[in-house]
Amino acid sequence: MILYCTISKKNDIYSKLLAVNNFSTQAILLVAIMSVIVRSSFLLDVALVYASISFTSTVAFMKFFLDKSFG
Repeated sequence: MILYCTISKKNDIYSKLLAVNNFSTQAILLVAIMSVIVRSSFLLDVALVYASISFTSTVAFMKFFLDKSFG
């Protein structure tokens, strides 16, 4: 469903960005759960790095698209 929302042409850029953000959140949760199952703190570090990259890229894309549409 998330992939359909991402690829769909009828949605605007904000809906697509929200779908990608939702997908990355689920990926982060999967890596964190795998970290608990395997008992490896390295995977938890990977999940935290991925979360920070995802957050930073979301903020950057939103700033870019808002500045582009109003400026």
